[in-house]
Amino acid sequence: MNLRRFFTRQNVAILGFVTLIVLLVVVNLFIPTGSRIGPAASPEVINKQGDTILFENDDFQITWLAQTDSYIISVNNSPFETYRQQAEQKFIEILNRPTQELCRLTVSVVTPYFANPDESGIEYFLSFCQKPEPSINPALVQLSVKNVFPAEGTLEAGGTTAGIALTFDRTVSPETAIVSSSPNLTFKTYVHPNRQKELYIEPTSNWEVGKTYQITIHKGLLSQDATAQLKDDVTLTYVVTEHVPADFEETP
Repeated sequence: MNLRRFFTRQNVAILGFVTLIVLLVVVNLFIPTGSRIGPAASPEVINKQGDTILFENDDFQITWLAQTDSYIISVNNSPFETYRQQAEQKFIEILNRPTQELCRLTVSVVTPYFANPDESGIEYFLSFCQKPEPSINPALVQLSVKNVFPAEGTLEAGGTTAGIALTFDRTVSPETAIVSSSPNLTFKTYVHPNRQKELYIEPTSNWEVGKTYQITIHKGLLSQDATAQLKDDVTLTYVVTEHVPADFEETP
């Protein structure tokens, strides 16, 4: 075969065009149905399993995991809640589906320690999706609240992420806690390292001065040994006022 005759300008152009089409088809096959992305995104298949970065910038990354057909949204900048909202909006734009359908997908929202140390190590769900409540097991005994601090009423925490502590009659499992509020806030939950019966709920963004918040700890919370369960929702109401540092003294 005469290679000089084969590699004419016309043949080289045809080969280049065919190669481009093949590459586009391969990338398109790796992205899940309904997840086709627009020109603003930058898809990149990152391994032989087909895991694909659907979008990435300095603030967040959205990745599709092929083997589990799931998504990871990594928030890589601070404040967490600000860039979480931006990432979730971009996720909606990329998949271009109704939010009800997106809530049926497996999506994890995470953040690394270097970006948001207080929110790291926790797996969040999409903030516009209501986490489903677990079923109530009649065979389990009632998990009871013994004390709430601060008590309902005025919450001097405006402009902070001060938490609320609920003391139960036994050690609780914070992983089973579902907390919501109106107006909407996202909460992280954990137990006191030395007082395992105390469940702390802490907002990931600041309380706003002048607003009244209704916070609900949803039924289904389990004790650590899974022998007791919260059988009814616990709702707390707070009116948020300006935070006053403990060492502040007003001038008479």
